[in-house]
Amino acid sequence: MPKQKMRIIDEQFSDYTGLMFRVPFTKSVSDVEISESLQSRLQATFRSEMASSDGFTISETTNMTLVVGSSLELSNVTIEKIVDNGAFSFQDNQIKGLAYGSGYIIVSAAGTYIQINVSVLDLSHGGNGSQEKEFSSSRKVGETLDMSGDYEITNDTPDLVSFSGSVLTFTKPGTATVRSIKSDGQIVKYTFTITES
Repeated sequence: MPKQKMRIIDEQFSDYTGLMFRVPFTKSVSDVEISESLQSRLQATFRSEMASSDGFTISETTNMTLVVGSSLELSNVTIEKIVDNGAFSFQDNQIKGLAYGSGYIIVSAAGTYIQINVSVLDLSHGGNGSQEKEFSSSRKVGETLDMSGDYEITNDTPDLVSFSGSVLTFTKPGTATVRSIKSDGQIVKYTFTITES
């Protein structure tokens, strides 16, 4: 989550001016953008919401992770601001991952502003700055493997492995490669030697 301003919405502090957690507030809005740890502390102590430095009152923040080359469609929202830092593009209601990095998008829907923090990972060589872990395994044609818990799966050999949701099905003999992003951000490369059943 990027640094951003916060607004205290707790009724008893509705017009608060002063210091809280060493952060200056004027009329219940922080005067400066604050770190993620302080945002969490503030949200745990008071009813609060994000108050973007761009003048938008953010009522919800969500995180999205894309892989370079993948895209996701946003529908039923209006784009208010994009800070892509070269990591992604937005065109025709599609967010597309371009390069390792991050940024955010502020959208409006039904009268509320939502900040979407976008992280883009590069699976091609462990390009997100971390070492790619490698695992090898033998499988038989027709076997399945549930990879739930992995956040994003890319199939380098679709002629040998198919997947639906998080379940892989081994379809033909050969050596298949599948890459995934674990929920902790770790990139894992799986090499499967597939033989007839």
